[in-house]
Amino acid sequence: MIDHAFGQLRIKRLIATTEYTNLASQAVMAKVGMRVERNPLSTPPWLEIVGVIEHPSL
Repeated sequence: MIDHAFGQLRIKRLIATTEYTNLASQAVMAKVGMRVERNPLSTPPWLEIVGVIEHPSL
């Protein structure tokens, strides 16, 4: 999906979100190369953890 988004769709950035307790999703974000950041605010719960990956050449 990442290759398609960057290669075919020319998207500049992909973002994924999850809760603090969803360690499996956080591990997937890290495994695919996303920068995983913690939101210091507790609301909204689906935005507690944010994964970001930038297009490598845009």
